[in-house]
Amino acid sequence: MGNLRDGGYVLIGLDDRRLEEMQPGLTEDQAASWSFDDVARKLSEYSDPPLVFDLSELALTTGACVVLMEVSEFIDVPHICARHYDGALRKGALYVRSRGAAETIEVSDPVEMREVIDLAAEKALRRFVETTTRAGLILSASSDSEDNAETAFDEQRREAFE
Repeated sequence: MGNLRDGGYVLIGLDDRRLEEMQPGLTEDQAASWSFDDVARKLSEYSDPPLVFDLSELALTTGACVVLMEVSEFIDVPHICARHYDGALRKGALYVRSRGAAETIEVSDPVEMREVIDLAAEKALRRFVETTTRAGLILSASSDSEDNAETAFDEQRREAFE
């Protein structure tokens, strides 16, 4: 989810086959085992750069206790798998959340790859504009600068021949 625009949410403690029932939930011990530091340390072994996320424990109206993980979209560059995990993860792969099912999949089609690249390009452009602004440079649309250059040239030409 960290490679998707706006990130996403993971609800921990519900049976995927019984989502409508919103059950069974986590025991107190299971919920307590989802400490931020432990999860961050474990996830950082598998993601480069590390994921940015928050964890919250929630009680549902059904009485079930769950942990909600809110995953933020990547900050600068997409998250790449940093470590192999048999049958689930491949080191060096780029993963996204599937559109059709609640699963994480390796990017395998051009549309998914372009979405991640476009998001990274937008972030890089935003950083560039912020950096140039901090450096005191003023960016303007090319048509404005072309008009200004043409006006300045006409003025210089008039002065030269007067």
